[in-house]
Amino acid sequence: MFLNVYKINDYKFGQVCIKHFISRFTFFVNFPLDICRVMEELRLLEKLQPCGDLDIDSKLGLVSDFVPKISGPFLEEISRSIQRDDGEAKPANTSSAKSQKSHVNKVDPDASQKHEELSAMVGLDAMKRANSTLEDFSRSYFVFHQLEISQPQSMFRYLPILSFTESYIYQVDVANEKMVTESAGGSQVICSNHGSRVLFETDPLKPLADVLEREGVLTQRIRQEFNSGKEYWALERQLCGALSNKNKICLEDVMRAIQLKSFDYRVLNLLLYKLRGEEVNELHMDFLSVSVFLVEIADDLLDYEDDVLQNSFNVLRMFVGIFGPLNAPTELAKQISEAEEKFEELMKSLDPHLSSSYNKRCEGATQEGWGTNEGMIISILAHRNATQRSFIRSVYAANHNKDLLTELDRELSGDFERAVMLWTREPTERDAYLAKESTKMFTKNNWVLVEIACTRPPLEFFKAKQAYQARYKTSLEEDVAHHTSGDIRKLLVPLVSTFRYDGNADEVNVKLASSEAKTLHKKITEKAYSDEELIRILTTRSKAQIVATLNHFKDKFGSSVNKYLKEEDSEDEYLQLLKTVIKCLTCPEKYFEKVLRRAINKVGTDEWALTRVVTTRAEVDMERIKEEYLRRNSVPLDRAIAKDTSGDYKDMLLALLGHGHA
Repeated sequence: MFLNVYKINDYKFGQVCIKHFISRFTFFVNFPLDICRVMEELRLLEKLQPCGDLDIDSKLGLVSDFVPKISGPFLEEISRSIQRDDGEAKPANTSSAKSQKSHVNKVDPDASQKHEELSAMVGLDAMKRANSTLEDFSRSYFVFHQLEISQPQSMFRYLPILSFTESYIYQVDVANEKMVTESAGGSQVICSNHGSRVLFETDPLKPLADVLEREGVLTQRIRQEFNSGKEYWALERQLCGALSNKNKICLEDVMRAIQLKSFDYRVLNLLLYKLRGEEVNELHMDFLSVSVFLVEIADDLLDYEDDVLQNSFNVLRMFVGIFGPLNAPTELAKQISEAEEKFEELMKSLDPHLSSSYNKRCEGATQEGWGTNEGMIISILAHRNATQRSFIRSVYAANHNKDLLTELDRELSGDFERAVMLWTREPTERDAYLAKESTKMFTKNNWVLVEIACTRPPLEFFKAKQAYQARYKTSLEEDVAHHTSGDIRKLLVPLVSTFRYDGNADEVNVKLASSEAKTLHKKITEKAYSDEELIRILTTRSKAQIVATLNHFKDKFGSSVNKYLKEEDSEDEYLQLLKTVIKCLTCPEKYFEKVLRRAINKVGTDEWALTRVVTTRAEVDMERIKEEYLRRNSVPLDRAIAKDTSGDYKDMLLALLGHGHA
């Protein structure tokens, strides 16, 4: 076994590679998930041994040096592997054993020399890029081939061909992406990269097919998947070219492309079936296809901004091009729901033991990196809008059978956890949570409920109340009435109960504004701050109408309403609440600037207020708040926050402050 030379187009796994592998094998057994990285190191060492055979003395010297260093259990496993390859362990299935032997151990050196001109070559960058796919493939799908990721001895025989195949496909994919990036429009590709253009003018996968055919592992199904890959690359060039030239694209082409995109996973699975001498299990292939389809969508959601900048295929980008930015999320959600239903149906059809093993793998993958890679969490979640975050949660749940928020809550802690959790929630779900927290401790320093009722659009606030009802099995109005009393209850209950009309400046009733300005002045001068007429105006009129009314108030009486109220008892809790309502309705950016200023400048930062404002306003009016903060304090908000916070918490807040420019 050690004297054999395994060669794929001048890539040689010979004595030098085995020497390095054996000397480090104990380390890799302790860390089985690093198998793909081991393969990369082996491939890097290939260049140390020029192509050609070592003489017999060199071979025997290498064996003599390193056989004593091999553990007994490993030699026993190697012995069993050789017996299986020779057909001794499976006399009843000699054809399969012979097939495996021919696929793994036998290489015709003359054939390689004959086809040297057409050899498939792969570069180091392609190998590195292929590693993540191979690692995911081995952890996700080896279980469908009765292989255990924790037993590397039983899998190394297959990895050279799998690794070489995936690396080559990645290399071609990069060439196609370069053509797409440089494309001038439509399917008419004008590419300055001559090599890429020549590659796709012929058959880009023929060199790889020739290699696999010489190795005896090329099947008709694999040829079909190669055709799928070529069709995907052509569709990517066509669709991205059309989008960059603002031409129409059709949904059928987009769905076809996303189905074809994961052809490399299907190729790897088909290769494993052939290498192991097993028949293709069609149920497993159907299940794996749907699983990878959902993963592809999840990846596209994470890579949306990068793909747009690079003019690459991205399913969300395509849906935006077809349906527009408002309808694209809903339409894509339909496709995800259909795929999830199919996934669940196929999951039920699997062998219970296999299904359980796959679910455990998903759980294991879920537990691996969240808590130890906060930077990754920030880089992904802090740069995704509400729609994208919702999709990420949906696809995460489908792939891992876990709620993303639950996992984040389990892995993270402190102020960083609170910021990530608030940001990742749906906006209406987040407001329901904040409203509940506010009703528990309602004081003049925690009037979050006023923020929600007065700064959210009417429909969004209505949906937040629906979310509140669904989650807490009680209405927000009931809880507010229960936890308040007196004048505060008299103002707050109608404030959260009324569906305020979302009017605009063109719909303002000027006469009504003038009349109600007089009413407000009369009630305030009479100190009838809790009068029903005053409360009715503030809780039922549209924001545009209220602004017009307060402008009339200032024009007629020389000062703003809040300046009139400032002259009264500043410690009166109801008056403080009334001024907060007016400020949130008319100048929310000034209100939030004041909350941030107090949170940062007080002795001991008020992290709760700071986190709440940044996470709830990042996608709304943060730019105006930043401008107001700079005007009021002569210090940029991001600098003030950076000075007052630290670690991952600081990084998360600063990322959200720049969210609009991400």
